[in-house]
Amino acid sequence: MPAAHFLTAVDHARIAYDVSGVGPVLVLYYGWQDGRDQWHKLGWVQRLSADFTVITLDLRGCGESDAFDDPARYTPALHLSDLHAVADECGAARFALLGYSWGATVTRNLAALSNRVTRAVMFSTYFGNIFTETFLAELFALYRADPIMAARVQGLRVWIGIEAAALKCPALILTGTADGDVVKVLETQRSVIEAAGITLRVFDGLNHDGLVGAVDTVLPCVQAFLMAD
Repeated sequence: MPAAHFLTAVDHARIAYDVSGVGPVLVLYYGWQDGRDQWHKLGWVQRLSADFTVITLDLRGCGESDAFDDPARYTPALHLSDLHAVADECGAARFALLGYSWGATVTRNLAALSNRVTRAVMFSTYFGNIFTETFLAELFALYRADPIMAARVQGLRVWIGIEAAALKCPALILTGTADGDVVKVLETQRSVIEAAGITLRVFDGLNHDGLVGAVDTVLPCVQAFLMAD
């Protein structure tokens, strides 16, 4: 994995990222607890860097980026600022986003907030209000002993539900028939998703982890979408 670059965000957080390949810029976000190294370990960066300048970014609270025990340090606005700062540092006025799990939910929000996103690929997320009071209470109970994780959960209270029509760019959502509640919700949202011009692809037999692990199966769909005219 390439050595990390670091920049200082608007709130003085240190954000870690690395850069591989040449071509249009593609920013990758991973899940809730893991960092950008997973994209390298699973082979996504190696495969994508033949056609793209691939930036893997550690979301605040993950990997080598700074983490805080203050919920106010995890707002959508700060995540958006982090993304724009990294893109600016790399000289990218425009860029595509690809996110998995929590990274997909971040991608969903940023694709609705930023005018600089050209395309968005989301593995295992859905539209609307994900962070209900019931969900947050269960998540907080799981992480309450860890001050940083508890703060991250509390920070989710300001993440509003994003509807499909709010995205400002072409988008692709990927799930699997074994992706638990995610695929169930997406199927109920299919008509609204497709009406918004968003592509929903369901892979037979893949679960939450399998979506990102089955590179040979999923990558061709991702590449075709990202490289479409």
